[in-house]
Amino acid sequence: MTDEVADNAGRGRAPQAPGPERVRELRVGWRLLAVLAGVSVSTALQSVALLAALLAVLVVFALVARLDVGTLARRAVPVLPVIASMILVHGWANPANVHWVGWFGVEGLVYGSVTALRLLCFLTVANLFLVATPTSEIVRWTRERNRDLGLMVSMAFTVTPILSEQMTVTLEAQQVRGMPVGPGLATKVRAYAQVLIPVVVKALTRAEQMSLLLLTRGYERPTPLAGEVVPDEGGAAVEALGFGFAYRGAQEWSLMDVDLWAPAGKITAVVGGSGSGKSTLLACLAGDPPETPSGFVRGRVLVGGQHYSPERAFATVTLQNPGVHLFETPIAEVGFSFECRGMRRDEAEAAAREALGAAGVGEMADRPLRTLSGGERQRVALAAALATAPAALLLDEPLEQLDASGVAGVVAQLREFAGDGRAVVVVTPGAANSRRRATGASVSRRAG
Repeated sequence: MTDEVADNAGRGRAPQAPGPERVRELRVGWRLLAVLAGVSVSTALQSVALLAALLAVLVVFALVARLDVGTLARRAVPVLPVIASMILVHGWANPANVHWVGWFGVEGLVYGSVTALRLLCFLTVANLFLVATPTSEIVRWTRERNRDLGLMVSMAFTVTPILSEQMTVTLEAQQVRGMPVGPGLATKVRAYAQVLIPVVVKALTRAEQMSLLLLTRGYERPTPLAGEVVPDEGGAAVEALGFGFAYRGAQEWSLMDVDLWAPAGKITAVVGGSGSGKSTLLACLAGDPPETPSGFVRGRVLVGGQHYSPERAFATVTLQNPGVHLFETPIAEVGFSFECRGMRRDEAEAAAREALGAAGVGEMADRPLRTLSGGERQRVALAAALATAPAALLLDEPLEQLDASGVAGVVAQLREFAGDGRAVVVVTPGAANSRRRATGASVSRRAG
């Protein structure tokens, strides 16, 4: 009996039913136990007949529970060639083969069938869990138990559909250029192999950008004491003195002798052409990558007069590509910034809804971010940055994907933020553009 139940009983009150959050947590836990049970049973069964029967039971369960059987089937289709080849390879090359039917041994075919059916049972059990349990519940349950593991799970769920879409788009582009894609399996494998490299390169680039987002959302800030929230620190100036940066392996410096003064309470525009190092400068101003092994640094970067350390005044960044995000929905993306300040999850969610409403995207709080327009994602990214309560705000071309009303709204937010005594640094691709869109900003020397 828990203390709460005992207290209620002592006062003559009926014990309270668990709240919806607790019910969801128990549901995820029981489903995970069911997954473990299914995997254990699949491992213990050693005959083709019993494994086939177990697979049939799982399919019947999906039908009775009214789960999305179509999704289960689509997820199983890519594995079928692997399963078929597994059976054939064992039938042809298994050293235990004694009895032969043509080119294949009976013992190998049986062993390959058992292994293939067991793998199919594993996948079906896992997919039943994923289809029956919303992603948000899985992420929430995992993060309640381990913050870092939960973040990894969330990022995996976020990146997987994006990479899948990227693979499809790249494959279609290759087909337009004349690359044959099938119908034969070998031709399809060659086609996918050719598009895999550019997709992997884009995935690595995205991972690097997501690591910067983690830093600038406050994930590495000193953890406050239980029940406390990192306070609003007020504003701080941002300064670069003779700063230079070169990536490892590069033949030239990406940045050289950059002097920047962005005073608190003002909007400062950094103007430069494509490839001039503007985005690299913002990353360095926020504290990354000079503190990582990605390159070489010269000169100094100061926020509030201090070199980078977890304790100095906090500066945050919005990326040039708003399609890079940590979580699947706007509410989770913005809520994470509040959580990194020490808020409880329910408090962070309430604060995130309010912040999204102020940004003009409140009605999209629970939609997948990848379904939002570029301008809408820009506003979500800005809301997530502001939620960190930074002393300085660094924005990489924040207005480029916004329409006229969106530009006016964001500029008003930035002026209000600077009016509170914070430094705002805005990267823009051209002086004319900066004057048109950020009237009143001071323009620094050209970066790079």
